[in-house]
This record gives sequence, structure tokens and C-alpha cells, in this order.
Amino acid sequence: MDRIVIGRITYNFSVVIIAVFLHYSVRGHLGARSATAKSIVLGVGLGFATSLSIFLSVPVWSGVILDSKMILGVLAGFYGGWVAGMVTAAIAAATRFLVGGIGALGGSLGVALCVVVGVAFRRRYFDASGGTRVWVLLAMGACSSVIQVVVAFTLLLFIGFQETIEVISTLILPTAIVYAPATLLIGLMFGFVDDRAAANAKLAEARARLQEANATLEERILGRTSELVAANGRLKSALSELSEAQDRLVLSEKLASLGQLVAGIAHELNTPLGAIASASRSQVALLRGRLFGAMRLYGALDERASAAFDELTLFALSGEAELSPSSRAERKAAAEALRGTALEAADDAIEIVGDYGLYGSRSALRSLARSTNGAEALKAVGVVAGIKRSSDIVAQAAEKAAMTVRALGSYSSSRSSEPARIVDPVEGVEAALAFLRDSLRLGVTITRDYDPGVSVRIDGDRFVQVWINLIRNALQAMSYAGTLGLSVKRDGGRVLIGVSDDGPGIPEGIRARVFEPFFTTKMPGEGVGLGLDICRMIVERSGGEIRFETGPRGTAFFVSLPEAAS
Repeated sequence: MDRIVIGRITYNFSVVIIAVFLHYSVRGHLGARSATAKSIVLGVGLGFATSLSIFLSVPVWSGVILDSKMILGVLAGFYGGWVAGMVTAAIAAATRFLVGGIGALGGSLGVALCVVVGVAFRRRYFDASGGTRVWVLLAMGACSSVIQVVVAFTLLLFIGFQETIEVISTLILPTAIVYAPATLLIGLMFGFVDDRAAANAKLAEARARLQEANATLEERILGRTSELVAANGRLKSALSELSEAQDRLVLSEKLASLGQLVAGIAHELNTPLGAIASASRSQVALLRGRLFGAMRLYGALDERASAAFDELTLFALSGEAELSPSSRAERKAAAEALRGTALEAADDAIEIVGDYGLYGSRSALRSLARSTNGAEALKAVGVVAGIKRSSDIVAQAAEKAAMTVRALGSYSSSRSSEPARIVDPVEGVEAALAFLRDSLRLGVTITRDYDPGVSVRIDGDRFVQVWINLIRNALQAMSYAGTLGLSVKRDGGRVLIGVSDDGPGIPEGIRARVFEPFFTTKMPGEGVGLGLDICRMIVERSGGEIRFETGPRGTAFFVSLPEAAS
């Protein structure tokens, strides 16, 4: 085989590479065009490739050439369809007739038949997504070989039978054997292009969907952001309304506590003020009605009666005399002291001696009884003792009022936070107890269990509010009748302050909610359930903790605080 033949075969394979490149260009760069336009372009390209193949063919007989036009024809029909196949066949036929020779008719007919075979296989086996089967390409190559042999019989129109058989047997048959592998090789190249194009199409579609999703996602994000902004605005508005409602409830709680506070203060102050007013009236009555008469009587007494008068008066003024109304025993003692004297039958003598405890000075009573004005002198002593009693009542009532004011001051100062200092918790508990004295009726018994010398570092004034709340709750739990227990005990480096009652225990169903804000079992107007929540906040801010123990009968609240170093 000379160099020219080898060169032409090489050129034919180069043409095949050009055909593959054209196929790649059509599939890869004309994706936006219509299918017909792409088929026409592919047909023109493959037709041009077949023309080059014909011009660069290998002559095997006078007028008979060997090229790759039939392989390109079957692949044009398979990969391009009717339009591309017919365009390729038309260009190939025109070129073949242009070259001329006895093989022009058979070559042109062979290309057309190969296109038909390619289209037939396309309809049955072509997969637009790529992945062409090897056996399909081999089968189309085999069909091309058969067509090559069949159309070779058209040489009978130009040469004799013997010569035709010789051409077929010596030249065409040996070359037809390579049609199948050549078709497979070239078809795989085309298939690779299709696979690549299909993959690119899927990738482009995926990118398009991704872009669409991104655009949609951005819209959704914007929409969601708008919804979140609106929801955030509604939430802020709701929180603002909730805060305002909470402030109103806290104010309601404060007003309820203030109402109880005012009622308690009014009673605590009215009682001593009433006692002071009553004692003042008694003093005025005594001063107006009897004091001057007693003074005149004192001047008329003899020496012995005057000494007895002085002794009894000093006894009454010394504080040793009883300042409460006489009991049965005291009246009996008074009667015993006056028995056998002139004063035994005197008006009011027994009451005066018993009420003011003058029976403790019997010798003075007997000396006064022997005086002619003894009964009047005893009444004068009663006037002095009555004035002394009224003065003591005023002093006691004033001290009680002052104690109430001090308790109010402790409660008022507990509304503002003060620096922590070392205090005795017993003093705070007792101050709270004094503040609630009006609630401690005759039916309430108080038990105290205090360890001596206990101290904690807290805002003592603010903790008065804690003790008031706990004690008031205990009194309400037992309906102001029962035993109120107060304790301050050391507990391993801590101080445990306890407030207990013997009323009904806390029901099991609400025990977990006792410290919840706004939870209450009280009647409307008695509070909104902030007392224990406020207690817990005050205790926890001082490093302490509050808990309770309850059962079917009785409840105890305990506040545990770190013990201050002495």
C-alpha cells in the first residue's frame, strides 16, 4: 500500500473527526434553535464531511472508490433523523456524481439506504438522553456492510458479471468487514457527544431550576422576613400590653396591700388614741370634781391620818398599785384588809382598795380608818390613784402608737432597696408581728423558737415585707384562729427562718404553682398573687432560698439564708 493510499485513509479518518466536531457544535451550541434547524445544520455538516471523504477516497477499481460516506450516512440518519439524513445523502450523491465513475450510482444509492437504516434504528433504539448501546452501533455497521455489497451489483450496468464478482470478492468484501467496527468507533464518538450534550442540558436545566429556586427562595425569604417583621411588631405590641397589664396587676396588688395596711394602721392607732382620749376625760373629770376637795380635806386631817394618807398616796404613785380593774381575789383581799375598821361599811371603799391594790398597806388603811374623815380621805387617795392610772394608760397607749409607727416605717423602707447589712432576723420577724397585731386576735396562739445570737447579711428593712407576707398568709390559712409558729434556727452555716400554721394544708393540685406570679386562691380584692413571688425574688437576690412543707393539716414556709460571720 503506497503512501498516497495511506494518506487518503488518514484523511478519511480526519474527516470523521470533523464530522464528530460538527455534531458536537450542533448539539452543544445550537441548543436554543428548533429541532428542524439543528437537523438541517447537522445534515449540511455531515454532507460536507462526506464530500471531503469522497474527494479524499481510495480508488480500488476504475471508477470505484473506497471512503466513509456510508458510515456517515447511517450515523446521520441515526443521530440526526430524516432531515439530517436526507440532506447528508443529497450532498453525498451530488458529490459522488460529480466525481463520476461506474460506482457513482451504487455509492449514492448506498448512502441513501444507510440513511434509511439509521432512521429505522433511531426510531427503535435511540435514547435522547445518551447511553447508546454498543450492539446497536455494531448492527448498523453490519447493515452498512451488507448495503455496500448489495449496491456493488449496480456495477453490472457498466461491466460484466465476472468483473463485478471479482470487484466484490477481492475489494469490496474485505473492506466491508471493517464497516461494523468503524461504525462502532465513530458512533461511540457521536454517542459521547450526545452524552456530553445531554449532561450539559441536564446541568443547564438544573442551573435554571436552581436560579429559579434562588429567585423564588429570595422572594420567599423576603416574604418570610416581612412576616417575621410583622410578627415581631405584633409580639412587641403584645409584650408592651402584657407589661402594662402586669404593671396594673402589680399596682392592684400594691393597692390591695395598701388597703390592708391602712385598715391595720387605722385600728392600731384608733385603739391607743381611744384609750388616750378616755384616760384624758377621766383625768379631767377627776381634776374638776374631786382634786380640790381632796386638797382641802388633806389640810383638815390630823397628824396620824395625814401620815396614813401620805403613805397610801405614795404607794399608789410608786407604781406598786395595780392599774387594772380588781379581780374577785383582789376584792376579797380588800374586804379582808378593811374588816373590823370604820371603813368596812364606807361607800366604794372596797372598790377603791381592790382596784388600786391599796390592801398591800394595811397599817396605813387602819390608821386612816380611825380618823373622823377616813372615808373621805380614802376617796381622795382613790382620786390620786385614778389620775396615776390614767397617766399610765396614756403612756402605754402612746408607746403602742409609736410601735405601730415604727412598724410602718420598717414596712415603708422595705419598698426601696438598701445596702445589705448584718441584722438579727428575730427583730425583723417581731417587727412584722407588731405590724400585724390587729390580726392577732384572741384565737391566735403564738409560739416562738429563736436561737440566740443569730445574724444574717441582708437588707433587713426589705425583708420585713417577706415576714409580713408569710405571717399574713399563715393567719389567713387558719382563718385567724389557731397556732402561729415562728422560728429562727441555725442550720449548718445557714439560718432557717420558719413561719407555720395549723390550718388546712395546701392542696396537692396547686402546690407546684404556689410561687407562680399572679396565682392566688384568695377572694377578689384580697390580692392578685404577687406576694410569694415577690418574697422569692427578695430572698433569692440575697443568696437565699424559700420552700414550704405541707400536709393534710398545717403548712410551714422556710427561708434559708447564709449566716453572717460574727
